[in-house]
Parts: sequence; C-alpha cells; structure tokens
Amino acid sequence: KEERKEFLEKTTEICKEFDVPVSVALGVMMTESGAKHKVKKRKGEVLSSPQGIMQITASAEDLVRRVFGKKVEKATRGDMWGNVTLGVAYLKLMHGYYGNQWGLACKAYSSSISVTDSMIMEEMSTDFKEEYAEKMKDPKRQKDMSPWDFKRREINKFLQESNTNIVKAYYPIDKGGWGWNDDKNKHSVQYPFFVFINGHKAYGILNSPEDPPQVGQFFTNPEEKLECQA
Repeated sequence: KEERKEFLEKTTEICKEFDVPVSVALGVMMTESGAKHKVKKRKGEVLSSPQGIMQITASAEDLVRRVFGKKVEKATRGDMWGNVTLGVAYLKLMHGYYGNQWGLACKAYSSSISVTDSMIMEEMSTDFKEEYAEKMKDPKRQKDMSPWDFKRREINKFLQESNTNIVKAYYPIDKGGWGWNDDKNKHSVQYPFFVFINGHKAYGILNSPEDPPQVGQFFTNPEEKLECQA
C-alpha cells in the first residue's frame, strides 16, 4: 500500500508541474507498458525505439527538450521518473497541438504527430485547404511564423470550427463521423478510449485501502521487467 501511495504522489507531482490530469498519465502508463518501466524489447528494436514506462521515442524526447529546455534537462528515458517526466511533458504538448483535447492528444501520442496531422488535414474542406495553401505561400506569413507554428495554428482553428473530437473521428462516415476506426488506423483511434478506461482503473488500484488482486501485477514494483506489453 505504501508503494502505491508513493507512486501516486510522485506521478501527481509531475502531472501538476505540466498541468496534465493524473488519470491521463496513468492511463498511458497502463496502456503502453502495463505500468512497468523495464519492458522486454521487441525483435529488431534499436536505441531510438520507444522506451520505459511511458514508451517514449527518441524523437518525442527531442521535441520535449526543445520546447521545455531546462525544465526537463535532468530527465532521461532510461530513468523511470525521468521517463514519466518526458512522457507527461509530451502529453502536454499534444494537448496544445490538438485543440486542447485529451482524446486527440492521446491519439497523437500513440500514432505520431505527422500521422495525426495528415489524417486531420484530409478532413479539411476544399476551401479550407486552398486557404491554407495560399497562406503557406504568403511572404508575410513566412516572415512572421514558421511553417510548423502555422500548421499548429491552422489545425487548431479547424478543430474548433469543425467541432471535432475523438468520438467524431471514431464513428463511421455513414453515422456522421470521419471513419478513422478502420483496419489501418484502428489502434490509434481506439487508444484514447483504452487510456480513459485504464487511467480510472489505475487510479482506483492506487487509492484502494485493500490489496486487490491486480496489485501483484500493477504498481508494486514498476522497475521489474514485464515480459510482454499490455
């Protein structure tokens, strides 16, 4: 019980620092690694492959370091709490990139920024795409804003104007959705729902006065090795 209490307190501390809901961070831990830091490597994995309890990639780490600088300078993917810090910081970035929506933020956490951007831009109307292309070529825009910042702004604008969320993306086209829940994209679109369920489950385990059966599997010793991913 004390181990669970300490784990929750430390996770909560990191989440408060980046203004990320604890349930979201716990849900990502559970979904990515079964809340174990030492996950058995897959065949063919290299140094840049996802690592640790939050399964952070090298590219995600690089982006977090560029944005947060000194705030994450001591965090490393190899250290468990450093891994949590980098993962929570990355979640915060995704939240800002995608309309301040945790559903889409988790989808991007799972499938990458480039894939999520492409999927969203496919849903833009022809008029919106033409306006986007014209602004991208505008010399004044090029002087005032980088292509990266411009894309982030326009995607957020589109998400707000189209009233889009992960539920709309999940539902099939004939039911008014975007039909992202196909065989190709199924995991990354279902992922936010897994995070939601697992986050609440994890929070319940960590706050339980009892020793439920799952405690032997989750959060008792996050440093021990998990033989397969959850």
